[in-house]
Amino acid sequence: MYMYYLTTMPGSGIGSFVVGWVSAAAYIHTTSKTPEKKLNINLFHASKPVAIFVQHFVVWREDSPFCVINVDPQTYGAGAVELFYTDVVMRNNLLYHKCDADNFYYDYFDRVVWQLREPHRYKTWPESIDVCINVRRGDKVTCEPHLSVVSVAKYVQEIENTHTIHTGSLIYHTADDYDTFEELRTLRPEWNVATICKETDRGFVLLDMNAATDEYVIEHVATFLKALAVMKHATYFIGTGSTNVGFMAKLLRHGRDMVLL
Repeated sequence: MYMYYLTTMPGSGIGSFVVGWVSAAAYIHTTSKTPEKKLNINLFHASKPVAIFVQHFVVWREDSPFCVINVDPQTYGAGAVELFYTDVVMRNNLLYHKCDADNFYYDYFDRVVWQLREPHRYKTWPESIDVCINVRRGDKVTCEPHLSVVSVAKYVQEIENTHTIHTGSLIYHTADDYDTFEELRTLRPEWNVATICKETDRGFVLLDMNAATDEYVIEHVATFLKALAVMKHATYFIGTGSTNVGFMAKLLRHGRDMVLL
């Protein structure tokens, strides 16, 4: 009898966890002879944001199809199947190999994410958003120097290449660094822009988040989920391919009316 595990890694943030988690859950749902089988989410190595996300937002209901454990992965018994970014998921998941993969993943992702706790906190956004942009800074810059940083000016250029901006157009900025919002306003002061950022946001750094209070991390996760909703809801989306957030937005939008820089 198989036991399915999702063993979190020390360096995994919420973005990579969510992609791995939903992919694993979708794999069980589409391949298991017992689709009600629970996925064991092991927080033994989890970062604080991932642990808070799982405990506060994912498994808050008694009928949750996910079971949280905290054990050394070396103690898994016979029949254990690891599903976190492993070949068994990537080779067999409908997400990667069926013609209706995007539709399936969209539906499954949507169903799972919107069953999270306190949806009213992140299901609100402006009625009409012409363009949503997602800018990543923080430890993507300081800890992953091999990644190319997309300038705010590049986002502006992409907006102007794809849209005719008029007085009523709303450009919605989602990011981890408020400075990028200020830069956007400086580059195009005539635009109608809004942001999900707080003025104190200076880039997401996982090590700093691990030392933050539970209350702070819970609020951060709620903001992250609201940002995902805005990325899906906006008429057009511009993100970056250097983060899992861009990948999630692509799947949520079926790859339509968007670009990853």
